[in-house]
Amino acid sequence: MTTVRHNPDLLLLPAIRRRLQGEADFEDGPGIYWAVMVRADGMPRVETSMGISITPVPEQVMFAHDMVEGLNRHLHHDGAWIVAYTHPNPRQTVLDTFTLFGRFTFIWLDADADPQFTVECSQSLFHEVLEKGPDYWMAECERHWSTWDRQMRQVLDRKIRSIATFKQAQGQGAPSNGRYPVN
Repeated sequence: MTTVRHNPDLLLLPAIRRRLQGEADFEDGPGIYWAVMVRADGMPRVETSMGISITPVPEQVMFAHDMVEGLNRHLHHDGAWIVAYTHPNPRQTVLDTFTLFGRFTFIWLDADADPQFTVECSQSLFHEVLEKGPDYWMAECERHWSTWDRQMRQVLDRKIRSIATFKQAQGQGAPSNGRYPVN
């Protein structure tokens, strides 16, 4: 099985861009996102909403790069993490070159590059995010992954799991066992 960590092309699949766009549209968001991921060679890759040139404030850029590097190095679980900002706050003046985003997410992709779950935070004061420190946020991501892992591998019965775990990001159609309707 090809893992996300060894195939950088998987990180650019349409399913991932749709997921980022969905996060940006969440709760009537303006549809703008800025995201960072780590390629297989360890280099960061920044993705933004199509046609949008927007950069978070330096503290948010630093946090995103530090978190995506740490999560993918220590807690990848044979998948990959993306850190994304959505819901930009209005700029105070036209001279502002950076944008403060009001929401960020950690998205975990399984080994097939299918987005599985999101850990989100809407923190009005970003300094509070930084004050919690990276260990806090990594522990939150690990806690969410452990919950997802338990639900997917221990709770779901085998037939339902095959429907829930098909390779959607790579274009695989959902399997049908006759009991559950598949769109």
